[in-house]
Amino acid sequence: GKLVALAVSGGGFANGHNPNTPSRMLRSKSYDNGETWSPWEEVGQDTVFKVMKTKSINRGFATSGRGTTLSSGRLATAMVGSTTGNLKNWVAYYLYSDDEGETWKLHPNMQWAKGDDLLSEPKIIGELDNTNHLLMTVRNGNSSAGKQGRPRMYGYSKDGGATWGTFDSPSSGILGKWNNMLCGNVDSEGIVWTRKDREDKTRILHLLTGPNFRRGMSFWVSENGGKSFAEKLKVLGTSSNPGK
Repeated sequence: GKLVALAVSGGGFANGHNPNTPSRMLRSKSYDNGETWSPWEEVGQDTVFKVMKTKSINRGFATSGRGTTLSSGRLATAMVGSTTGNLKNWVAYYLYSDDEGETWKLHPNMQWAKGDDLLSEPKIIGELDNTNHLLMTVRNGNSSAGKQGRPRMYGYSKDGGATWGTFDSPSSGILGKWNNMLCGNVDSEGIVWTRKDREDKTRILHLLTGPNFRRGMSFWVSENGGKSFAEKLKVLGTSSNPGK
């Protein structure tokens, strides 16, 4: 099978706002299930980073973890960027490829979203039952060692990733929160596991470290399209540290 990997380059995020070390991005492909990989090639200078600057984003990177493949074949993931040097001005937005990872783009009508809390590491969970509706899970960065986490944030898009918001206000540019899912300030993953047009119902699974800062881990399940999640399996207690 074919796999695609993206990597941070240039000044990355830490120094990407400096004109001498701008944020850059590299891409590699595997055609044998990850056994071998092509040489890294730079992508996105015109279609991603120049477009970011028109949206007042001075640095950014494609976040860690897995992306997803939409029903159209589009490869979908997310980026975090900064509009100033202030942590409160970190923003989330959508990144995609329509040619199997050869080139990467931002939505032509892209608008970024931010949260009430510090955000980090957004990821696209996948399409909801309407294929133009997307769900994003977003790390809440407002917790510290020895403290309880803050609610996991989310973004909902009704227009194929151009704008993001809550289920009640999907183009507001303000991320929502899953208030009962306390995020341990880590990169976590979600996936659309079953769909009602193929199985009995649509289920979204989410693995999340919490409820304390980098302590504990549980599986959560949503059966209402990501509007809410219920804890189904506690994998690790809060005395365990799953790491970053």
